[in-house]
Formats: sequence, C-alpha cells, structure tokens
Amino acid sequence: MTEKELISLGFKKVDVPDDESGNGYDYYYYTLDVMEGLNLVSCSNDELVNHEWYVVNYDWPNAVITDAGTISNLKDFAEKWCQSNS
Repeated sequence: MTEKELISLGFKKVDVPDDESGNGYDYYYYTLDVMEGLNLVSCSNDELVNHEWYVVNYDWPNAVITDAGTISNLKDFAEKWCQSNS
C-alpha cells in the first residue's frame, strides 16, 4: 500500500520528533478511527517493508492489512454497521 493510498482513505499523519521519542531521529506514521472502538495504525516510515505501508489494529495482533481495498471495505462495513445500529 502506498502513502498516497493511506491519505486518500482518510488516515491522518502523526509526526514524532526525536526530542519526543529519544530514538535519534524523527519519524511519522498514520492513524484512522474507523468507528468507535476500531482504530487502525500504520507502520512508521522507518518500518516500511519493501517500501510498502501496512496497517494494524492493536486488538487484532495477527491481522496485518497491506491492501487499500481491504481498508475501504472495512470502512464501508463499519459505516453500514453504525447506520443499522443507531
């Protein structure tokens, strides 16, 4: 997945300066609140695998999302779920 795809899906960039992390360099990652209780977090720019971004949810430790279509489907499902339960 590309950084451009993350942004187009509505992910927000989180900058982490070195003085905050203390790891010797600045880095950033992306987050998306899909719905209440469902938050996605990307890898950081220094953790890319083959120059590709991936996304996780800390409540689903074995689920690593590497495809923008999967996230789009998840967002669509969450929207329909929220509409039917309101």
